[in-house]
Amino acid sequence: MKEYIKTLAREQQELKKARKTGTLEESYTWYNGSSWPEHVAKARRAAITVQRNKILITAALNLYHELRGSDHRHNVSDEDYYCYKGDLRTLRERFAVESPPVA
Repeated sequence: MKEYIKTLAREQQELKKARKTGTLEESYTWYNGSSWPEHVAKARRAAITVQRNKILITAALNLYHELRGSDHRHNVSDEDYYCYKGDLRTLRERFAVESPPVA
């Protein structure tokens, strides 16, 4: 589990670098209606992936804390909660962890 989190963190660092490609003016200007220059399109895809991975990393960290018996949990925003629950369920299946009993 710890290695999985480290892998996600390394990937997130590379994606964060990739999303900073292009100028601010290019990122806010539409070209030919909806087609972006390739480097701007890559930066936008990286930014979207960073936001999605943030939820997955939070789920992995919270599951890791749960496995260690720690009460600490990282917060999840209300708009990310649905994806978070799905990611947590997937991670439990992947690492064969049973859900804790609901009180």
